[in-house]
Amino acid sequence: MEFEEEENRPRPEFAIRASTVEKNPVTGILEPYFSATSRRYRVLSGVITLSVMICIVIIFIIAIIVYRIIVSISLFQSNELRQYALSVASISGAVINLIIIMVLGRLYEIIAYKLTQWEMHRTQNDFDNHFTIKVFIFQFVNIYSSIFYIAFIKGKAIGYPGHYVKILNLRQEE
Repeated sequence: MEFEEEENRPRPEFAIRASTVEKNPVTGILEPYFSATSRRYRVLSGVITLSVMICIVIIFIIAIIVYRIIVSISLFQSNELRQYALSVASISGAVINLIIIMVLGRLYEIIAYKLTQWEMHRTQNDFDNHFTIKVFIFQFVNIYSSIFYIAFIKGKAIGYPGHYVKILNLRQEE
């Protein structure tokens, strides 16, 4: 058996789950079959799920920003803790962000694997490519969204004394 034949063999999971069997036009052998249209709808569902997960990451980033603002404001109101307010808010926000990144990363790996199985890719190569793309895109957004916020958003539109820009009636952090 040549490499090309081995590479294009259906995955065992695909063979078990495929609902129909059709004749392969190249080899003339009956093989498990799953329609391309059904697969496209399933891949589209995977893209929608990825988009929802990215939105969840963005919501968590915004929640951490609001958390840091609220913690620093509440600690500034205490005379004993005023000098530690920014440090406590920054460190606790960073730890929470790290935990969220780790939990969401692991959760999405599980979701991406199950979605890629559900998409019914015929070959192992197709399966691996789709799984890798899903995980890469999500991990990229998940890990680098905080850095993107710090580099391009934080401190850019804070306003000036007396006319600060407020989000949710809270002044932005600098």
